[in-house]
Amino acid sequence: GETARAALTVSPALGAEASAWNALLEALFGARESVLKEHAAELLESKSTQETGLAAAFDALWDGILFVNDNMEIEWANGAAAVMLQCSREDLEAGGARDRLPASAAEAIEGALTSASVTRPTVEVDMGGDGDSGVLRFSVRPIRRDDRTQALVVIEDISQQRIAGDAQRAFLDQVAHELR
Repeated sequence: GETARAALTVSPALGAEASAWNALLEALFGARESVLKEHAAELLESKSTQETGLAAAFDALWDGILFVNDNMEIEWANGAAAVMLQCSREDLEAGGARDRLPASAAEAIEGALTSASVTRPTVEVDMGGDGDSGVLRFSVRPIRRDDRTQALVVIEDISQQRIAGDAQRAFLDQVAHELR
């Protein structure tokens, strides 16, 4: 019933059989170690697959998602956020929110993180300055826990909504002019 390697190993001075026995033990313990390593690798892979499932779900969203910590560092970003902000996800996560986001959005995030109230600021930013490049809406939601504060930032591209709103206003202006 003994399974310890030291207890099962015999002195090589006992002859060729002892050496063969010790070689068999080394092969047995090597195989056990290999199986344990494979099992541990499978467990780690299944855990990372579960985490990646959540990341894949966030990446499937068409809205950008950012998690910003109380030091104004972007902890995580989905693919849509990277596309909307025209940089790679790695660049977003490597930099601070002040460096990577428009100034008004960074100020809204900082305000939500530092404010004691449960404010949920929303900021609309014209990314090109000309109205044609795109308008992004940054909605900030603070997440407060006992030990730290984070902000969930949802980024929506509202360019098409703006274009549709402008077309509707132009149509109503034309109809009102015709009725007069």
